Amino acid sequence: MKFQSMVPMLAVADVGRSIHFYTQTLGFQLMGLLENGGKPFWARFKADEDVELMVTTRDANDDRAEGEFRDVVLYFYPESVERVRAHLIDSGMVVGKTVVTFYGMNEIRITDPDGYELCFGENIPIQEA
Repeated sequence: MKFQSMVPMLAVADVGRSIHFYTQTLGFQLMGLLENGGKPFWARFKADEDVELMVTTRDANDDRAEGEFRDVVLYFYPESVERVRAHLIDSGMVVGKTVVTFYGMNEIRITDPDGYELCFGENIPIQEA
C-alpha cells in the first residue's frame, strides 16, 4: 500500500465558528466547504505545503456503540482504495464494500483497536451528463 497523504477530521459544534478560527486566527486557507440550507457542515483547510485539516458537524444521531470515539476521523488518501481494501482483508480484517459518496469519493471505513474511525478515500472522476 502506498499513501499519498493523511488528513485528520475533527467533529466540531459549529463549523462556521471553526472556519473563522482556522482562517482568521491561524491563517489557514479554506480549501473546501459543504453547506446544507446555507449552513456549513464540513470544511477543509490548508496551511503551508503539508498541513491539512477537515472539520465536520458532530452528529447528534450517531449510532456508534458506547465507548467508540466520535470526535476524530483519520482520513487517508491512498493511491488505490481497492488495494487497501484487499490488503486489509488479506490481513484478516472484515471490511465492507467500497462506497461511492455524494461528494465524489470511493471510500472504505474501518475502526482501529481503540475505536477510532479510519477512512480511506480516493477521488473519482465526475461523469458529465
